[in-house]
Amino acid sequence: MLTSSSISASLRATLMSLGMVDAVRTWLAAMRQYEERSLSDVPLKTKGGAFIATFPGPDTQATAPLDPFTETSSRDVLDLNDDALRERDRDRFIYDYIGPSIDTGFRILSACDQRYFTMSIEVAWAFSWGIRGLQQKSPDIAYLGERDFKGVWGGRRYPVVAIDRQFEDAVNEAIRGMSSTATVDVEALCKACLESDGWPSRMYLPKSDFAPFKRLPEDALREHRVRDVDGIENVATELVPAPENAEVSQLPMGDEDTASDPRA
Repeated sequence: MLTSSSISASLRATLMSLGMVDAVRTWLAAMRQYEERSLSDVPLKTKGGAFIATFPGPDTQATAPLDPFTETSSRDVLDLNDDALRERDRDRFIYDYIGPSIDTGFRILSACDQRYFTMSIEVAWAFSWGIRGLQQKSPDIAYLGERDFKGVWGGRRYPVVAIDRQFEDAVNEAIRGMSSTATVDVEALCKACLESDGWPSRMYLPKSDFAPFKRLPEDALREHRVRDVDGIENVATELVPAPENAEVSQLPMGDEDTASDPRA
């Protein structure tokens, strides 16, 4: 029997990747079955994609009270958010996810269509590694080129990887035979992206052999957790220093003698 201590680091990451293979393939099968069983008599099709977010960083979970007038506390908004996350009271709060991986994910989904199931680089890496762990091949993985995704990766073009849901179509197969485009090494592409400066997303696999995945996620809001008013005032003073030789005048409070004041 395998125990957690007897599973090698490489196997741990492979098992996670196998889960990714199952998740993607199951979702694709569900889309196909829905089209066959529920959309066969209407001119509609499904489309989709997949991405990964990592918490508590670089992504985070945010809350808001359903009734904003019920919150009368003057406590720091991050403290209130932490309390709401612990309570998990959906009768009082709305829960949402925010962060660079979420933003990237929605851009990835915007690039999908009925034929191409688009994947974030993290999903593509885990999926490809899982396929290799199964000693299988996935010829339906396609590289769609680079896309301009607003607000993602500092404006650098994002490489889009997808699964071709119509890979076995005879016409598409013939077109592939005519293409002179070299086959893209998906794992090498993903590795290069994940190691590049400013890459927006992360995965956390503490037992992985891949160094970027072993880094413990840091709280995305850590630097914003100012605990006292003095700290806030100090930060504000540092951010907006008074210019040298600036003349500071006090505005009248309403009870001063303004007879000789030219502003009166």
